[in-house]
Amino acid sequence: MAAAALVLGILSLALPWVLCFLPVIVHVIAIVLGIVAIILGVKAGKAEPEKAGLAKAGLVMGIIGVALAGVTLVLCGIPLMAGGAALTNLANDPDVLNALKNMGTQ
Repeated sequence: MAAAALVLGILSLALPWVLCFLPVIVHVIAIVLGIVAIILGVKAGKAEPEKAGLAKAGLVMGIIGVALAGVTLVLCGIPLMAGGAALTNLANDPDVLNALKNMGTQ
């Protein structure tokens, strides 16, 4: 369990930076992996005292991964979604469509 906590903690730290072109879903996955790493780290620290170092490392990386993924999701992912919604509204605006049609005729 301690090794699993460590691996999941590392993944929760690395995913948002490695797969940054899929911001929202990757950050949500990183948060879930970080939470699982925290749970496994706590359980492994109690169940496997000889692997307490691995468990603590997984716990710490899980906490940092959840915090960083959450912060970057709020700072980057949500504005991207809002920008996409604004572009969709803009593309459906009849005035914008007419202006684009008129640009091609001049």
